[in-house]
Amino acid sequence: MDANFKTQLALAAGLAKQSKLDQAIVALKSLDETYDKNEIVLGMLGGIYFQLGMADRACTCYLQVLQINPSNGLASLQLGLAYTSLGKPDDALSAWQALLKDPKDFMGHFHSGVTLLELGKIKDAYELFAVAETNMPENHPYRQKLEELTTTYMSD
Repeated sequence: MDANFKTQLALAAGLAKQSKLDQAIVALKSLDETYDKNEIVLGMLGGIYFQLGMADRACTCYLQVLQINPSNGLASLQLGLAYTSLGKPDDALSAWQALLKDPKDFMGHFHSGVTLLELGKIKDAYELFAVAETNMPENHPYRQKLEELTTTYMSD
């Protein structure tokens, strides 16, 4: 990355942090033709589109990131969340499938478990929650929700 690219990227990140999302999109896209081949830029665009309620566009960005780097766990996680918001649980589960290979990836296990629970697959959800519970830090914002779900649905 050259200095101009880094400067533009920093500008876009600053705009996004200030909730100037439309301006951040313009700044990211001004990175000439390189933006569609850069996983950081595409990931940022995906995040902004998702914040703006444009989950379809976010999915497109995350899929492009995964074409560039199939092992980008953050893109897989975000893609699944975007699919979930579009009411596509099977696509979300597919997006998270790679994350489930790593038992330390508690977010992939947690969100997959929630989705399976919503689909009525309680036993499968419980198995994923058990892995998430082992690896999720005690102070994580989702920890209480995980414990509630485990207690409520898994005690039967």
